[in-house]
Amino acid sequence: MKNPNPTPMQLIRRKYEELHKQERLERTKQFNTRIPTEIYNEINAFLQENHIKKVDVIYAGYSALLELFEDKEDQTEDTTNNNR
Repeated sequence: MKNPNPTPMQLIRRKYEELHKQERLERTKQFNTRIPTEIYNEINAFLQENHIKKVDVIYAGYSALLELFEDKEDQTEDTTNNNR
């Protein structure tokens, strides 16, 4: 619901959003996923206690998975090379 009497700053922000919305949508994406409430609360508490951003969980998890799969590929290559 739009404010019938927007402030000058609100008008500026609306105009900026209208001009840059597509650019912002192309530059960033969002994961929409659900996890059990218990795990969500546990993760949130951990992040708050350690002053960690939620996005850092994604980066750290992705980095860990990359390392895990690189190690598996290296092991597969070693096995293939040893069987020659």
